[in-house]
Amino acid sequence: DWKLFWHYLRPQIWVIACATATALVVAYLNVAIPLELGNLINVISSLFTSSSSSIDFKEMLSKPTFRLLQLYIYQSIATFEYITLLSIAGERMAAAIRRDLFQNVLKLDMEFFDRTKTGEIMDRLTSDVQEFKSSFKLLISQGLRASTQVRKSIQ
Repeated sequence: DWKLFWHYLRPQIWVIACATATALVVAYLNVAIPLELGNLINVISSLFTSSSSSIDFKEMLSKPTFRLLQLYIYQSIATFEYITLLSIAGERMAAAIRRDLFQNVLKLDMEFFDRTKTGEIMDRLTSDVQEFKSSFKLLISQGLRASTQVRKSIQ
């Protein structure tokens, strides 16, 4: 039911929007890092094929190496933020779902509790919500990363 899903998603929309933005940054960096690594390899290759003896290796290698290091640092920071934000949104949604499910369980007839063990009820509640939370995070993260990388690779 999309209406019910939106009910749980709506309060987390800004957190998810920020996670989406950082996911786009991570995807961009996932494309930029191999390109910068290629630039570094080209510089190294040109150093070995150059016949000039007055080449300053440190000067030639410092800029692409520093740029590559910067990209890796940015990627790690953005990945941390992205995973943290998705976890926050997922945990908050799971807490709201658990709360509502528990409220519904409290409204059930006593006959239901006579037929069903308490441990089984709790196991159903926690495992189903945990499965939703894991699937939600995986779907959002993999979907955003894949779509952004495809777009950046085509450009």
